[in-house]
Amino acid sequence: MNLLHQHESVLDAAYQWTFTSEPKTVPVHEPGPVYAFVPAHGDSKAGAVQEHLGRTWSEDFGLAVLLVDFASDRDEDEGSSDRAAIRREDGMDRCTFRGTEGRALRKLIASARSNYEVICVDLTGAPKAAAKAILNSAHSVFLVSDSGRESLKMARATVAKLRPFKMEDRLALLLRRIPGGLRPDLAEDLAGAPVCGLVETSEQLERLARWLALPQPEFAIAV
Repeated sequence: MNLLHQHESVLDAAYQWTFTSEPKTVPVHEPGPVYAFVPAHGDSKAGAVQEHLGRTWSEDFGLAVLLVDFASDRDEDEGSSDRAAIRREDGMDRCTFRGTEGRALRKLIASARSNYEVICVDLTGAPKAAAKAILNSAHSVFLVSDSGRESLKMARATVAKLRPFKMEDRLALLLRRIPGGLRPDLAEDLAGAPVCGLVETSEQLERLARWLALPQPEFAIAV
């Protein structure tokens, strides 16, 4: 079944507890899942998707959320010597990882999972070893792309690079439709990954957040 359609059917069942006058609650993940967001290219706005989902989980559902990203070269020059400090910023817990060691990042994620119900990692600009550590441990990996043919071709190249990680059941496409772009079914054919959600509007992102906040299949995290 197309994951976009599966997404909608799961949400239908979930609406009876998400759309009520009672305070919103969701099942608690113990320990929390790790979601990774991979840009198809530099303008894919994977960080904006990560931010919106994380804020929805935190503010609407009351979940403890950690947003992880990676320092740019300039951040490396100007940043703190603490390569994995967690800070509070704009109402969210955040960690900008400075460094290239996959082992250090795995330790950070393993420790954070005992304190956070959801961990979202934006892999934009991540060093190769650090990206590998996250891709090996993520419950789900979301490739963020628009529906333009060139963007989807770059997404397909990224999918090919991810094949060694054997994540066929963990990899999905988050699609932002643009004028002249391909339909979701054609987009997933070209990209080589199933579409599981549209990320053009706040409503679509909030629906995706509700779906991902439901209990997820167990996955053995490599530490």
